[in-house]
Amino acid sequence: MLVAYDKNQKIILADQSNQHGEFFCPSCKEPVTLRRGSIKIAHFAHRKNSKCSTFSEGETTEHLLGKKQLSKFFNQNNPILEFYFKSIKQRPDILLSNQHVIEFQCSPITNRRLSERLAGYERIGYQSIWILGRPYLKKKNGLKKIKQFLMYNHQLGFYLLYWDVDNQQMQIHHHFRFNGGKITYQIIIVQNQTELDQVIKRGLRNEKPRSLQLIKSTIIKQISKVQMDLIYGRFKNDPVQNLCYQYGYSLVGYPLELDYPYYEIPLLGPHLIRFKVISLILLKRYNTIEIDALIQMTNDLMQIDQQFLMLERNLVIRGMSHIYQTWQKLEMVKINGRMIKLIKNPQWYSTYHEKLNSIDLLMNLIKKD
Repeated sequence: MLVAYDKNQKIILADQSNQHGEFFCPSCKEPVTLRRGSIKIAHFAHRKNSKCSTFSEGETTEHLLGKKQLSKFFNQNNPILEFYFKSIKQRPDILLSNQHVIEFQCSPITNRRLSERLAGYERIGYQSIWILGRPYLKKKNGLKKIKQFLMYNHQLGFYLLYWDVDNQQMQIHHHFRFNGGKITYQIIIVQNQTELDQVIKRGLRNEKPRSLQLIKSTIIKQISKVQMDLIYGRFKNDPVQNLCYQYGYSLVGYPLELDYPYYEIPLLGPHLIRFKVISLILLKRYNTIEIDALIQMTNDLMQIDQQFLMLERNLVIRGMSHIYQTWQKLEMVKINGRMIKLIKNPQWYSTYHEKLNSIDLLMNLIKKD
């Protein structure tokens, strides 16, 4: 940790303190030791066998240095390092004057622990901003990371924040999309809070590829992957494939309309097609159903967790509902309030090759966008 109390209960910064003073943890009040070295920056550490739960985590050099750098980055909001909230027994990395706290996350964290910390800040009226460190930046932006840390802003779309300690700059990975079977995003780098505020104020455009040939090639690869997964038995005992069999369908023969539009929000990731297939079959079964019930039944049959810790539940539901609004545009369904009715069951294909031979039907839809 970067701060401690002295014997007079005054907050002391590690890089401004005297090696010979007495220092105490702001949380548990146990004595702590000031450490200075050539590898890690100056910091306070608990002594061996400490029972402190708030400051017990071993901190990496990156985490210590990153907190200090981020404190300078957000200097317009009077940052306070490692302020301790007694009421919730939590200590954010940085407290800002605008009812926000900053968490610089460099190590793995469980969903349960993350949920507890989010709920704690919410109880006292603070919004938390989670910025990811190098261990997360090295890994691809997969669905697991997205479920934990993905945030939403009207100007940035779905986005993640990263802090680059070596270059002292923030990376914003913004406008996440699920495009042609892959999660895609764009990156912008900002050097200070002024640049960050300008980006948020003016927004960023979401660029779309213009090559229809590339789009067509990507969709063919996606359909081919489903075919290969079926051949090699990767869908064995899969609830989606079993549901298709019950209605005499093959999963690879799902209607081409389900590949439209080419761009989708990233909430379902690689489960997107499975979600659409189940929803369509359930609509065939019930004909008319509440949208919320359809989403819930689809998620239950998919047997996957649809909890996004940083996103409001209503935003997630609206995102999934957007799929059905697209179907209404294609005149497959009719939506009336919160009810949805199937009015046209699109064509299912009996074989992989029959579907590929009809792919130009989908391309005609994409050309109109």
